[in-house]
Amino acid sequence: SDSTGRLRPPPTIPRHAMATRAVAVTVLLCVAARGGAAPAAPQFEVLCKAAEAVSDDIIRWRRKMHETPELMYQEHNTSAIIQAALGSMGIHFTTGWGVNTHPTRIPGAGGTGIVADLGTGKPPFVGLRADMDALPIDEATAVPFKSAYPGRMHACGHDGHSAMLLGAAKLLKERSADLKGTVRLIFQLAEEGGAGAKRMKEEGVLKGLSRIFALHVAPWLPSGTVAGRSGTLMAAGDFFEMRLVGKGAHGAMPHTGVD
Repeated sequence: SDSTGRLRPPPTIPRHAMATRAVAVTVLLCVAARGGAAPAAPQFEVLCKAAEAVSDDIIRWRRKMHETPELMYQEHNTSAIIQAALGSMGIHFTTGWGVNTHPTRIPGAGGTGIVADLGTGKPPFVGLRADMDALPIDEATAVPFKSAYPGRMHACGHDGHSAMLLGAAKLLKERSADLKGTVRLIFQLAEEGGAGAKRMKEEGVLKGLSRIFALHVAPWLPSGTVAGRSGTLMAAGDFFEMRLVGKGAHGAMPHTGVD
């Protein structure tokens, strides 16, 4: 905000900066999937150049999803975009993940989650996960790919997460013969308070996984950088119920009650 306390509009991010961010995270996903340890410098440079080659695809996927945001358990078009991209890469996938078990509380049938395995089909199994639902927020931006739906917006960056995982999928598919195990791509629905991860876990998406990697965009960091730490990194919201037992009192005589 400025000195008056009013919120300033976010700065316009140039296309090259978005491409740099997409490439950096896509490379990180591929490095994580290929065993955790950083590869030798020459191999890493090759991977960076390959990621740069798909940056236009990543931006196109992200903007397409950004323009058509969908709320939790209703991500049908988003799921179709991801499925079409995976199919164009020749990647076999399964759908129907994340069925909504509380449709009376949260609208939507769910089942929009997508899972794909690349590699040998044998251990070790490493998971890469991205979320894909939007938020019930009006988008007040002037970008040409702004939300086409009033009251819905990809305000949390899940369109970017899914697009970057598609970029990683493309790089990994091209190198699937080199994988010493199996990489499981997980496109999760209903992250925004809908327990989509819990639904997919109950359906068996984590079966056989020895480790899993996920990430979140961070607009406060410079483009082209990735941050992390060991241990807990990000907080999450939760709900609880409290029952208070005591004795009420008049507001003018609070000392007669039990606080």
